[in-house]
Parts: sequence; structure tokens; C-alpha cells
Amino acid sequence: MKRNIQIRIIGLLFLLTLFLIFPLIQNLLNISSVENRDTNFLKTSAQKAETREWIKNPTFESPIEPIWFWENGSEGDNSDMNATTSSGQANYEVLGDTRTITVVSGIINSSTSPGWKNLNKTGFLPPDITQIRSYGCYASHFWNDDPNQFPSAQWKTNISVPIDMSDYVITGAYLEVIVNASVRADIDTPLDDYYWQNFAIGDSVTFYAQISDLDYNPPLYTVASNKTKYLGQWHENATYPSILTITDSPLETVAEIDLITALNSAFEKDPSHSNFTLTLGIDIYSEDNLGIADPDHFDDLIIKTCNLTFTVKKKIDHSTTLSWNQISDKLDSQVTEITDARFNFEYKADMLWPAIAPLSEIRFFINDKLYEEGTIKLSNVSTSFQEAKLGGFDVTGFIEMDANISVSIQVYLKDSFVFDDKINISITEVSLNISYVLTLPDHTTNLQLFLNNENKTLDPFLEVPVGELINITAKFTNTSTGAHLIGANVLLTGDRILENLTEINEYFTTEINSSSDLNMGDNYLTIKAQFLDHETMILNPRIKVRKIKTEIIPVLATNIFIKPGESVDIDVIINNTDYDTTVKGAIVTYSWELGQGEFTDDNNDGIYNSSINNIPEGVYTITITAFSGEDYSFETFQIVLTVSIPVDPIWSILLYVLIGGIIGIVTIFTIYQTRLKYPPVVRKVRKLRKKIRKGKKLKQIIIDNRENIIERNLKEKHKVLKTEIETTNENKKLKPEELESEQVKTATDKGGLQ
Repeated sequence: MKRNIQIRIIGLLFLLTLFLIFPLIQNLLNISSVENRDTNFLKTSAQKAETREWIKNPTFESPIEPIWFWENGSEGDNSDMNATTSSGQANYEVLGDTRTITVVSGIINSSTSPGWKNLNKTGFLPPDITQIRSYGCYASHFWNDDPNQFPSAQWKTNISVPIDMSDYVITGAYLEVIVNASVRADIDTPLDDYYWQNFAIGDSVTFYAQISDLDYNPPLYTVASNKTKYLGQWHENATYPSILTITDSPLETVAEIDLITALNSAFEKDPSHSNFTLTLGIDIYSEDNLGIADPDHFDDLIIKTCNLTFTVKKKIDHSTTLSWNQISDKLDSQVTEITDARFNFEYKADMLWPAIAPLSEIRFFINDKLYEEGTIKLSNVSTSFQEAKLGGFDVTGFIEMDANISVSIQVYLKDSFVFDDKINISITEVSLNISYVLTLPDHTTNLQLFLNNENKTLDPFLEVPVGELINITAKFTNTSTGAHLIGANVLLTGDRILENLTEINEYFTTEINSSSDLNMGDNYLTIKAQFLDHETMILNPRIKVRKIKTEIIPVLATNIFIKPGESVDIDVIINNTDYDTTVKGAIVTYSWELGQGEFTDDNNDGIYNSSINNIPEGVYTITITAFSGEDYSFETFQIVLTVSIPVDPIWSILLYVLIGGIIGIVTIFTIYQTRLKYPPVVRKVRKLRKKIRKGKKLKQIIIDNRENIIERNLKEKHKVLKTEIETTNENKKLKPEELESEQVKTATDKGGLQ
């Protein structure tokens, strides 16, 4: 019993110890978890990973359009391909073709050989009879006159074929023309049993067939012919057989290749490449063999039948394309990262691709960009569906954030070849799986940019000379509270720079060198600021690095005056205006109409000197140029050097006195004409008018009416009259001598004696 109690006490103590130690162990584990966290990866509080199929109707179920649509390319021959659909697939038809075309056959002007007409051969007379009869083209002629004669009969038909022959190749052609003839024994031949006074070649008939374009433009191709030599031969003693008829016989045709050439030539001349003219003819030659009348009877000359057939195959032109396309949705604006994108499809052909076109292929575009690694040669396409690539093509880099995602699967015929069949190339199970991260920032932020301590947030542009140190500072705060985001990651990137800004107090800052960190010209940088649970902010400053500005400063003056034969020393300072220092080690030269030279900097202080000796009289412009490497921008500077004999001082003084006198006279005359020749009242009125005209403010002028002025004048005159009367009365009281004295005083006051 006692032992059991001890065991229970020990068990309770163990459990109590375990409860006390476990929280400490848990805290240690949590601390370890935090310390191993990757603090460089900024993750917002609301992130969601998704994978979505982006292709709609991947198996081409009806209706296919407008989700899927097809289009031809701008090169090649679009009639070589056609787009169709069938159950669960889209097709590319390569339209090969072969045809045998019989343009005429049988008896002339029968139902199988219609449209024949008589034609007068230019420059020739027709035979006595020229007709189209039920058994063919018929001609008959009799001649009994002295001179040679050569009448001609022709019949033609214009033939139109139902295809554009520029899209086809003639692979075979056949022509047969059947003729017969009947003449009398007076037709003269080389073996006749007669003595001919004038025999050259004898009488003959030429049957022929020609191919040309509709307008008979040369060359005209004679594709079948037969010229008789012994037709009309006759002997009384049967030394040689008599030949007065030709039974149904074919004309001799040209080789097949020449017949094809004639047809191609006619089709090429026709604008629609579908028409040509077939002409049949009979030329008669009647030779004058006797000194007296020489009768010649050509009784029946007949072209009975004509058969013309040729075989064609379709030409497939290179660069012909046809594509099935789909324009799908944009990615959600909250997508911050595309983690993967896989594109795939299945393809087949209903027959094996011909070996004569090994370059043709299937290819695809994502967002109008060709994925070259996804090219499939048609020569490798089997007759059952197969996957384009196991696991699909990685097209992650082809997906754009702010644009509709487009897909185009194209058959591209890279070969030119002749094809006599049709092939269907089919696709199905088109897929584009996109994996991405959705981010919903909890807090909005504000990012300010300072370039060289100047706020450039709204206008992030700065121009600096090469070699200048640039301070880049950013202030990244919470929009709602305005608080500085301690520990944020602010990254600066460019063509030649990638670094994190250093956090100092409440700013993120760095210093870059325009020479080592930037390129000459415009540099487009990116500042990306990120912080846990806050939206990412991006600014794109543009810093333009230019050459260092300089100026050439003369030590003395830009205009120098010396006497002929003297020398001049020219000192110039090459000043770096961007860094307020002189440019040392530069190449400084001058040129003028009498030559050129160099400046030297003996003290290596940026002050350059050159001397020009024994200068003749004249006025010269000396142009100074400088160069000190590609980092500096220099402009030329000019100094005017006047070399002349100085003027005598006495003559200079006289000249100055004369000029001063002329100026004084002109001034006095001007003042008199404008002011002094007018009375003071007039001058005052003129001055007043000028002020009114210029709109200046005038002093107040009191203007009285006419009645007041008259009354005031009357009062003044009355006062004067009263004064004179009183004076007269007073004078009457004076003695004679006093009166005289008073008159003298009065006269004096008025300005003279009365």
C-alpha cells in the first residue's frame, strides 16, 4: 500500500514537470522557425496560387466561331489551302488537284467540238469554196491561169478552260488532227508522166494546226502539219502509182514538250490565264508549170476531226499559310507572378505528306510571338492523332500581364511543289494551362523619388555630365499612416546596375557613378519597393548622361588691336563648366586665313598659349578649337585680330570736336523747332494734348461757363473805371505842380510817358 502511494506521487511530479517544460520547448521551436525564414522573399498577406485552362472550346465542338477563327497569310497563294471543321477537330486542307481537260474532240463543229468559224488568213486569197460541212472543214479550188497562186483557208475556235492555268502545271498533252483529200491528175508532182516546161516544186496542199492567244500575238505555234508532195501523181504506163486521194490520215504533231510549251505561252498571254485560240488551216500552192494554160483541180480538201487534250496538276506556292486562332481573356490585374504556362495540342494528317515538300511545317504563336522550338515538320505527321509534346511546351515567358492572350496554330508551306491530291491536316485538344499567384495587398503605399536631393517623383528625369556621382534616394511609406516602412526592400535595376538601396533613418539611398554604372545617353532605370503586407511600388527614372560641357575663355579680350608686323600672344583658358575646373592636357589648335597652329600648356594649369608673329595689316578671325577625349563637348571660339596703322592724336581731337559741334547744332535746332518757337501758352497746350493722347493722369482743371466769365470781366472793367474816376477827382484837388508830378508817376508805373 505504501509503495503504491510512492508510485503515484512520482507520477504526479513527472506530469507536473512535463507541463512546465513543454511551453519552453515550443517557444524554442518557434524561434528556430522564424530564424530560418527567407526574409528576401516578400509575400503579401493575401496570396493565392491558381492553375487555369485558358483555351475555350479546345476540341472544336460546334459552334466553333467566333471563339475560334481562321485566316490566310499575306504571302503565297491562298487558293492552295482551305480551312474546314469536322467533328471534334479543325482542318487545314492542302488543295492539290489533277485534271484532264479535253478542249475539242471529234468532227469539227459537232457537239464535242463547237464554236468553229471561217477565218480569212491575212495576206492570202481564199480558195473557191471554203465551208464547214457536217463532216468537217471543207475547201475546193480550181486554177487555170499563168502565174503561181497560193490561196489559204482557215478555221478557228476560241477555247476557255474552267481554271486559272497560272495555278497549274501541264504535265501531259495530246493532239490528233485527221484529214483527207481528193484531187485530179492535173495536179503537178515531181514523178508525173509529163514534160514540164517550168517545174520548181510542183503543186501542193499544206494541212496544219496552230495554237496562239486570242489576239494572234506572236509567236504562233504550229503544232501539227502535213505538206503533200505526191498528191496528184499520175502515170499512163503505171511506172509509178497514181496518188489522187488521201484517206483519213493524221497530221504529224510536234513533240509533247513543244505542244505543252505552245499551250503555256498562250495561257501566259491571256489576262485570266484561261483562254487560247486553236486554228486549223489549208494552204494551197498552184505552180505554173506550162507555157500555156495549166489547169489545177483541188476537188476536196477536208480537215475531218481534231482532238486536243491535256492533263494538269495543281501548283502549290511556297510561303502559303493558314492558321486557326483564338483571342482569350487577360490575366487578372491581381496576378503578380506567373509560375508556369504549358501549351499543347494534338495533330494528324489523313495521308502521309509528300516527300517533294520536306520543308513545310506546323508552327504556333503565343501573343503573336513564334515559338520556334514548337515547329513540327509535316513529313513527320502520322495518320493518327499524336501529342505535340509530352508534358507540353513551356511558354511561360510568352504570357503577358496586361494583354489578351492569343493563340495561333499555323500550317506553313515552305515548299513550291506540284501536287495532284488533297491532304487534310487536323488539330484538336488544344490547351494552355497557366499557373500564377494572385496577390491582394492589404495596405496601399507611397513611393517618393529624390535625385541629387531634388524631388523627382512626378518628373523622374535627370541630366548629368559623365563622371558625376548621383545620389538616388527613395522614401517608402504607408499611405494611410504616412509611416516609414522599416526594413522594406528597395531595389534599383538598370542595364549596368543591380543593387539594393541602403536604409538610413527614414530613407533608402545609394550613390551611383554616371561613368561606371550608366551608359552615355538615356538610361532607363527601375526602382521597385516591396514590403510585407503592402503593395509593391515601381518608379522608372530616366537619367541622361551627356558629355562634359566646356568653354574657351580668352585671358585678355576677344578683340585685339596691333600694328602691322607686330606679334601677338593669345592666352585662353579651357574651362570645365560642369565641375568648375580647368581642362588640362587638351589638344588646342587655331586656324585663320594665313594658316593654323597649336596652343601649349607649359605649366599644365589649363591655360594655353600661342604666339603669332609678324602679322600683316588686315582684319582676321582666329578660330580656336579644342579636344580632350570623348567625354568632353567643345565649341569653337573666335577672336578678332585687327592689324592697322593708328590714327594721329591731333587729328583724333579735331575729329571729336567737329562731331561734338555737329551734335550741338542739331540739338539746339531740334529744341527750337519742337519748343522755343511756340509761345508759352501754345507750348502748354501742346504738352497738355500729348498727355491726353498718351492717357496720362492730369491735374484737376477748373472750367467756368461763359456767363460767369463775362460777368467777371465786367466786374473787373467796372473796378478799373471806378479807380480811374476816383483818380481824376483827386487830381482836380491837386495844385498844378503836384498834378504834373502825379502824372509822371503814373506814366512811370505804366511803362512810359504819355
